[in-house]
Amino acid sequence: MPSLPSGSAPVLVSSTTINSRQPLLQGVAAPNAIVQVFLAGGSVNYGLVRADQFGNWSLTPNQPLAIDAYGNVSIALAEYNASGQQISPWTGANLTLSSVGGGGGTVPGGAILPPGSPPVLTSSTTINSRQPLLQGVAAPNAIVQIFLAGGSVNYGSVRADQFGNWSLTPNQPLATDAYGNVSIALAEYNASGQQISPWTGANLTLSSVGGGGGTVPGGAILPPGSPPVLTSSTTINSRQPLLQGVAAPNAIVQIFLAGGSVNYGLVRADQFGNWSLIPNQPLATDAYGNVSIALAEYNASGQQISPWTGANLTLSSVGGGGGTIPGTTPRPPGSAPVLTSSTTVSAYNPYLQGIATPYSTIWFYNASGSIFHGQAQADASGNWSLTLNPPLQPDAQGNALIQFAEYNTANQPVSGWATYTLRVI
Repeated sequence: MPSLPSGSAPVLVSSTTINSRQPLLQGVAAPNAIVQVFLAGGSVNYGLVRADQFGNWSLTPNQPLAIDAYGNVSIALAEYNASGQQISPWTGANLTLSSVGGGGGTVPGGAILPPGSPPVLTSSTTINSRQPLLQGVAAPNAIVQIFLAGGSVNYGSVRADQFGNWSLTPNQPLATDAYGNVSIALAEYNASGQQISPWTGANLTLSSVGGGGGTVPGGAILPPGSPPVLTSSTTINSRQPLLQGVAAPNAIVQIFLAGGSVNYGLVRADQFGNWSLIPNQPLATDAYGNVSIALAEYNASGQQISPWTGANLTLSSVGGGGGTIPGTTPRPPGSAPVLTSSTTVSAYNPYLQGIATPYSTIWFYNASGSIFHGQAQADASGNWSLTLNPPLQPDAQGNALIQFAEYNTANQPVSGWATYTLRVI
């Protein structure tokens, strides 16, 4: 929208559905305006921020929003001058805490779980690794323990934060069956190690894409001498894409141009068989953007010990590695960055690629702005790449919305926000 004149009421442009009691709020006001945000009625000041030269502003409240029992809160915004005097009318906004809990320690309805309540798993039950990041909600400051159903294996314990949010990576690979399924059980414990809540059960399924578990469909670990499997997309957005796959645990994987005339590099799989590699030179695509590669396992002496695996890759028409959009027009300063890699990802820490203004800095957030996933620097052609960290927090359907924008050296957004929904499989 155009810049607002001085004395205009600020406008909230970020979503009114929030995933945290301290979400990133974003909006527009007069250029360089001082915006103050209050609890409706003025009893709580959530902070102030100065808008940039375009009128864009963003603010994380200085304390958790005072939501009611249903997860709702009303806030009020106004412009102030440097003397602390209000110089614009009020703007009101009604925010609702997402029923997914996410960053608020709540279950649907927004109510905090009382002590002794069974913990709730909010992360996806479709997992891409035998040691996935599990997330959920419980009573504030509760100790949550997670077991293999039946109690024979303890996968670890974690203390929830003051809002009841918790996250845990199992201390050992989950004991999936031959079909990639595993049942876990969660409960709250006290400091003496005594169970003080009923059990919560959850059935997890390892994705057939393998992704982070060193497995192929069916959930079985690949034995030594098995041909490696490519699990990343065969549609690539760069001639030096991040290739990912699975092989035998600790296997050495070498990747060649089909026929063996070009060696694109080697990589050692981790203890679960996961591997990733960026080719050491651009792939030799043909005039149509196609290239065939071949993968095999090698021993430490450089001898091939598995059959070959072939894969046909196709360079996306979006360009991806050239810093351009269709039509080869460079992105001008202040343009919203563009994602060129696939929105279907096979990991909670996906490797993303895209284009933006040459040499620009791009900042990445989750949908509510409560999680900062990192920043990327575009090169001279506008190409950028980033592995998101911390991990995505997809919903029960595996969807996670991210947003990113170009920032200047003063850490202020100077472009519109680009928003994409990633699908974790």
